[in-house]
Amino acid sequence: MNVVDNMSMRMAVYFPGDNAADAEARNIIMRYGVLSVGLLFKDAREVDAWTVDQQKKWRATDLSDLVEDNLLTEHEAALLENEPAKSQIVWVWISSVFTRMCLDGRLPDPLKNQETMLDFCGEARNAIGTILAQLNMQFPVTYTHLVITLAKLYMVAQALEAGVILGVGLEIGDYTKLVPKLLLLTLSSAMYQGLLQIKETISNPFRDDATDYSFKMFHARLQHECESFFKAGMSPPYATPSNPLPAVLPPQFLERQVHTDTYNFEYA
Repeated sequence: MNVVDNMSMRMAVYFPGDNAADAEARNIIMRYGVLSVGLLFKDAREVDAWTVDQQKKWRATDLSDLVEDNLLTEHEAALLENEPAKSQIVWVWISSVFTRMCLDGRLPDPLKNQETMLDFCGEARNAIGTILAQLNMQFPVTYTHLVITLAKLYMVAQALEAGVILGVGLEIGDYTKLVPKLLLLTLSSAMYQGLLQIKETISNPFRDDATDYSFKMFHARLQHECESFFKAGMSPPYATPSNPLPAVLPPQFLERQVHTDTYNFEYA
């Protein structure tokens, strides 16, 4: 999300005009950035979607909701269909868009800008890769079994202790410790079993449960931030009624070096 904000801030500076060309340039970067976050949710949900029913429930492979939210076109959805790592593929599109802008002379200092934007795209792709790697990497089986075994042994020990105290209390007629011990047995067992369940619940916060992240919130927050940057670039505070236009850096064309092999020279 920070990378999307940084790239949108640059777009607000480089394309501040109130015209269709500048608006399209700004919006495509913002749309692809928000789209990548949405696809990250789907890629993360697919990690735990072991059945077709789970995939349908979590919409792990269904892109129609992103099309409905105007984050994805039908053509783009067809390009992403059945492709792995969809959220990372979008950053290839963003890199290509900036390369095209540099070749078309729409960005100032195109060589440096292209390098900077590619670094941004690589940073975002690395972040997505790290998140998916953490979700795909399971805990060592021995560690998982050890934690579960210790928790179960603790609950069994609590049950045995409560049983002994209950039997002795009933035998001697001392009931003062029975209720607290039974209450402790119930609460401690529920607590430890609950901790095991919580671990499983929060292991992937990108699913569609009540305790998971909300893509709608991330979508709204990121889009509103980017649109605020665009608005600020179009109407900076130094602009006046007599000079309302914001500063626009002059675009430049790349200097192209042509190798002689391109022309297939034949030497006598």
